Amino acid sequence: MELKRKDSSWALAGLGEKEELDSSKTYSLDSALSYLDMTGLADAKLTEAELGFATGSGYTVRLKDGKSYTAKIGNPVGGDRYFKVSAAFAAVGTNAVENAALEKAVKDFNAKTGKWTYLISSYSADSMSKSRKDLVKAKEEPKKDEKKDDDKSKK
Repeated sequence: MELKRKDSSWALAGLGEKEELDSSKTYSLDSALSYLDMTGLADAKLTEAELGFATGSGYTVRLKDGKSYTAKIGNPVGGDRYFKVSAAFAAVGTNAVENAALEKAVKDFNAKTGKWTYLISSYSADSMSKSRKDLVKAKEEPKKDEKKDDDKSKK
């Protein structure tokens, strides 16, 4: 599933003729991303399998500057979920100085966060783990009266 944000609106790729994005469901995604709060750290001795990353959900955010952030959401633990985040960079421009600075920023980010597995609230994890069926609704058909008015205005 590919969900894109432009300005303040979300768009979902691959919608059918009779489908539309349920924008009321994207609010929780905005909230989870804007107010992401780590509640603790996982035991460093736990394996990827124990953390649940192999079967959990993943989330990648790509920015216009070429940086991307990938979050992995794992198993529940108490009222929280395991969470890991990493960054990557793919140059989008030809400015070597700017690209070097962005690459360094990504390297620094990974050095700070890459060795840790965090705990985040289940609410935040669930908000970032929406499936397509959670975000799509049937497109509302225009009411018959509205349809007639539209037909009259076209004549």
